[in-house]
Amino acid sequence: MDSDLTLASIRLQYAFRSAFYLRRSSEIARAWTPNRLSSEEQEQINWDHPQSFGISKVAWEYVYKAHCDPVVVFCHPRLLQLRPACLDYYVRSALLSKKGFAVLLRNTRACDKKLDKWTAQAITINNHVSTLIETYPGFLKSDKRLLCAMSFGAEVNGSWRNRIGHTGSTIVKELILNHFLDTGKIVSFVTSAKRKMPSRPRNPDNIRAIILVNGYIIEFGSEPDVSVRSPEGTLEVAMEIKAGLDPAGALERYGACKKSFDRAFKENRAVHTIYLASCMTPAVMHAIESDRLVRAVYDLGAIISDTDKRREFLKELTWTVHL
Repeated sequence: MDSDLTLASIRLQYAFRSAFYLRRSSEIARAWTPNRLSSEEQEQINWDHPQSFGISKVAWEYVYKAHCDPVVVFCHPRLLQLRPACLDYYVRSALLSKKGFAVLLRNTRACDKKLDKWTAQAITINNHVSTLIETYPGFLKSDKRLLCAMSFGAEVNGSWRNRIGHTGSTIVKELILNHFLDTGKIVSFVTSAKRKMPSRPRNPDNIRAIILVNGYIIEFGSEPDVSVRSPEGTLEVAMEIKAGLDPAGALERYGACKKSFDRAFKENRAVHTIYLASCMTPAVMHAIESDRLVRAVYDLGAIISDTDKRREFLKELTWTVHL
């Protein structure tokens, strides 16, 4: 039994990891590339004084001799003004982490407090790139998109464990969204900016609620992670999702949920509470039975991996919204 539980935990851990990577990979797919500059933008990029942007003389000569387009290698402050989103390309193609870039940027600003933010950013990146070119000229021939992907992968690999809870909530959120989309029950989406949209936003993180055909609203947030409100605004369902896999912290995670459920009961004594967790220890089950705060308990791992369990969960949710 213990080996089964261990195997289930390992499978769930990698399911969360893969889901997190897939969602973050869209950042690379949307990455800016220099060859998309318009002719008007190109005319505004002047390289007459490259050293004023933090580019060393030696590095500039390497680029000139290699017949490289400077905008592919070096960052120009005017370009950052025109396209702020391209900063991500330069940071990652220089193999800098976001944290590392922030540290270097603070040092740049400390050296010259009169610099505007675009020039400070460009100098920070170009100083680093110049060092790379001088110590490894082959940097100029490298595939910058590949460098972006490598930098991105290292960043995600170091951060996904801290986002496992968010990943679990995101998976459940998409299961709910896809279920009601497939059944044609969604009238509109409410974004984080509180705007109503008839079609689904591309980024699921921007979806804060969905409005169903009967006026019921399913909200995505925190404390509770998912809530259902009637057309009159009454809280009818409060759902908490805990994706943590460490048994030692299972009781603590449930304790955090109790606070959320307590608030839900204060708002409506008849609220239907649902607890989804990846790790259910005997101590947690005993606490749930003693507290009587939870109306329904689901194994998050089973919902993700077992079609029947997922169908059972979505059937109950559909029942709670009276569809």
